[in-house]
Amino acid sequence: MIEEFEAYGLNQTTMVVVGIFKVSCAIMLLFGLKYRKLILPAAGSASRMRGLPKFLLPCTNDYLTLIERHISFLIDSVENIWIPTNPKYVELLSSMIEENDKIKIFSIKSDTMSETVKTTMDKINGTNYTLVMPDTYFSNDKSYEKIISADRSSLANLICWKTRPSQKGKLGEVSFSNDGKLQDIVDKPGNQVYEHSWGAITFTNDLYNFIKLDDPHIGYSIEAAFKDNKYISCIETDGDYYDCGTANEYIELIKKVF
Repeated sequence: MIEEFEAYGLNQTTMVVVGIFKVSCAIMLLFGLKYRKLILPAAGSASRMRGLPKFLLPCTNDYLTLIERHISFLIDSVENIWIPTNPKYVELLSSMIEENDKIKIFSIKSDTMSETVKTTMDKINGTNYTLVMPDTYFSNDKSYEKIISADRSSLANLICWKTRPSQKGKLGEVSFSNDGKLQDIVDKPGNQVYEHSWGAITFTNDLYNFIKLDDPHIGYSIEAAFKDNKYISCIETDGDYYDCGTANEYIELIKKVF
């Protein structure tokens, strides 16, 4: 490299400046890959499982919980992790997940997931976010790579899986074009409408104004943004998606894992 600089008549000072520039670009790239804030909304009351928080269900042979598994796969690829939770679970979560500069657990009272997400966005004041439901499971680890590499210029990216027969009509279903542009989104239609369902989201702060506090979950905000002609992309991933909000779904997961 020194010979190349000398051939063009460039001095040592120029070499130093170019070197600093390259290092700076590398640092900016590194931070660019990690600037999303991960939200794991765990503020539900666990009413469907008699008070047992679904995100604390074990999902591996060494008894790693659902929420811990998500953290283990994403912690090195996000700026930080925010876990808003029901006040009665703060102490329990804190005893299992060590808080530090990167992981924040905090108490929140909310009636809907949408309220939880919007209140969390107010608290952390970020630009780009990743939202993963803590009581879910992705059978293919590469699904996390799809989340991490999702386009940051889109208002939102929906990570999508093919719907299993037992899930038909029970999830948020989507239709998208060959190039991944969202064409329709339907929440729990009862009878299957489309082949794919979404299970995780990355989004920018531009989604904020579409989030209504009384909407049951963030999918309604995506639908509102879509109807306002905002560009939403869908990213298909392999493997199976499990929403462990019901006992039947969790039993299916256990049969697969164990």
